[in-house]
Amino acid sequence: MASGLYLLVLIFYTHVPRPEKFLPANPPGDKTLHLLAYGVLGGLVCSTAAARGGWSMRLGLSLVGGLLVFAMLDEATQPFFGRYADLFDWLFDGLGLVAGMIAVAMGVAGLRAWR
Repeated sequence: MASGLYLLVLIFYTHVPRPEKFLPANPPGDKTLHLLAYGVLGGLVCSTAAARGGWSMRLGLSLVGGLLVFAMLDEATQPFFGRYADLFDWLFDGLGLVAGMIAVAMGVAGLRAWR
């Protein structure tokens, strides 16, 4: 559920015509925001999968693939809302996804080893 809600919030903020009005006075750089936003998404989705007990490398790769397609569509649809699509934004989305998922996967592996 948290993943779905976060996904809706992410879609809103990546498509609102003037996102800077929602940011603090000195926000991080654009690519940092992409990395962080998609890192959270990757972590949430990976956490949801791990909580259901079915985490595997195959599932992780499938999730990364699906989320990369989502990120591509997210970038591709932004021009319809007065924004612009950027290949490097998509690259940083992907890096964030992978980083968030790796962080959770490492945590899951650590917990399994600890038991």
